[in-house]
Amino acid sequence: MNIEILSAGEAEREAHLRKALEARIAEHTGGLESIAFNDPNVEPDILIYLGSRQAKADPNITGRIETALVQKWRVLPLVDHLEDYQNLTPDSLHSINGDCWTSAGQIAENILRQLGVTERDRRVFLSYRRRESTPMALQLYEKLHQAGYLVFLDYFSVERGIRIQERIQQALDEMSFVLLLESAGAAQSKWVAEDEIGYALSHRLGLLSLAWPELKSAPGFPMIPPDRREQLSPDDLEEDGRLTSEAIERTTLRIEREHADQLRARREGMVKNVSELLAEAGHKTIRLGPYSLLQPRSAPEAELIEDLVIRVCPRPANHRDMFELGQDCLRRRAGKEVLGPSAWIVSLPGGYQENLDVARWIGGIQNPQVSFVGPLDIPEIGAKEVASRS
Repeated sequence: MNIEILSAGEAEREAHLRKALEARIAEHTGGLESIAFNDPNVEPDILIYLGSRQAKADPNITGRIETALVQKWRVLPLVDHLEDYQNLTPDSLHSINGDCWTSAGQIAENILRQLGVTERDRRVFLSYRRRESTPMALQLYEKLHQAGYLVFLDYFSVERGIRIQERIQQALDEMSFVLLLESAGAAQSKWVAEDEIGYALSHRLGLLSLAWPELKSAPGFPMIPPDRREQLSPDDLEEDGRLTSEAIERTTLRIEREHADQLRARREGMVKNVSELLAEAGHKTIRLGPYSLLQPRSAPEAELIEDLVIRVCPRPANHRDMFELGQDCLRRRAGKEVLGPSAWIVSLPGGYQENLDVARWIGGIQNPQVSFVGPLDIPEIGAKEVASRS
């Protein structure tokens, strides 16, 4: 992975960003992937422009940006304040949606998400007790929504006439990451303790707790692992129960990291599990992409391709997964004809039925057609259906 950083007079900031990127990709991938910076022999995966008047006036930098735009490389301009954007960027970048510099850690997370190292599609279920933590819940809902998350908050997200309990369970599956506002009385709420946190723990969903200061010595949910708890201090809270500006920035970064790490771990666990289950049935697989496996059935030079492409979804499948599976199949086919249904979606059950209906409809009209498979179905299918096509 090659990241090109263009700057002038911003050596310290560039160094902080490089260090943050190296640290975060090591944490997210366990050292399996690394970053090269400004490698002239490799096309950049993304070009980062650190905006300044000095950089704007540098012909080498502006020329490189024009090359990047012509080549349609991904470009991310960063400036201190968006109201200064045009003063700190060349004219060629004025049509590009830039970002505001927050911290090296936050920017690194954003870059890795754009590159597909971490989950692009970020979803959070907010679990809270209304009488104690509504101001903070609304604050976090707005902050996360502005940061590009899809946030489930019952205050807004349950339509009238819908069975609340059923919708909450669907939302937990669909979001697959729970942010608990662990106030003093949250554990006494049946909705929070049993229906939301109990479900999240039993189904191994992603989870992070923001624990109130008074719970430091006696957490309300002792079953939540310590490394999934962000302990708040009295100085983190405003008088109205909202987080201070410093605390919400720190909390947002922690949410970003936990969401990325836990969803990636879940995905990797599922990919490994699918590969092992097929291996037990006598069928080897190779890694096709971050979410995909290939079970080869044809020689590389064969004109008719019968290989099985498998996409693993750490959340219930939706239309985006169908599109990505189609892209995996196209890359494998490379213009050759495919025989029969040779694509699987392996996903967890649950989620919004309307999303699954759309995904199944898309799967039915794709070529090759798609089979929807649950992890528990793989041993039987692997021994029968896959064997019959090998």
